[in-house]
Amino acid sequence: MFMDLNSAYLPTGQYAGMSLAQRRFFPQWGRIGSWIPIGWAKYDALIVSLRDREWHGLTLISNFTWAKGLASSNMRTSDIGITDLLNPYGVSGEAQWVPEKSLITGYSYTLPFGRGKELASSVGPVMNKVLSGWTASGITTFSTGSPQPVYGRDLTGVALSRGYPDRICDPRKNFNQTRLEWFNTSCFVNAPFGTWP
Repeated sequence: MFMDLNSAYLPTGQYAGMSLAQRRFFPQWGRIGSWIPIGWAKYDALIVSLRDREWHGLTLISNFTWAKGLASSNMRTSDIGITDLLNPYGVSGEAQWVPEKSLITGYSYTLPFGRGKELASSVGPVMNKVLSGWTASGITTFSTGSPQPVYGRDLTGVALSRGYPDRICDPRKNFNQTRLEWFNTSCFVNAPFGTWP
C-alpha cells in the first residue's frame, strides 16, 4: 500500500499556526512516498448457479452473485493508500471494484437445420453440409454499479491531493435522478479546515 512516510500533523492544537514543513516528521523534506506491506481486503459473496447441459439444443450456465467487498484502500484506479500515517486505516470502506449484484449467463443453441432436425430435414447432401451443425452462442452480463466515493477539496492542511466531504443528508432521498445526476450533490459539503475525512 502506498504511504506518505513524511505526512504532516493537522494544523490544530499545538501544531496550529505552524507551516506545513514544520508539522512534518522530517521538516527538511516534502512527501516521502513508499510502498509498504500493510493493508487488508475482505470479500463475502452468495453465489447461485444454474446449469442446463442440453435441452432442445440449448445449453445454459448462469451465475448470480450478491457480494460485498471491504478494503483499507482504494485500488480501483490506483492505490491511493494511506493519507494519515497515525491512522492508517482511517479511509477503510467498501471496495470500489466489487459490484453488489451481478448476473452472468452463458448459452449455446444448436440450430435445428439439416437432416434429422426439425427444419430443412429433407435437403440434399450438399445443402445439408451448408445448413447443419451451426450454433449460436453468447455471454450476457447484468451488473449493478460499484460503490463510488465522493471527493471534495482538501482542507486538511496537510497537502493531500483531495479530501472527502461531509455528508449532511441522504443524497438519494427527495431527488429526481437523471441520466447525468445520480444523487443530490448538495448533500455533501467540504469538511472544516484542519480535520481528517
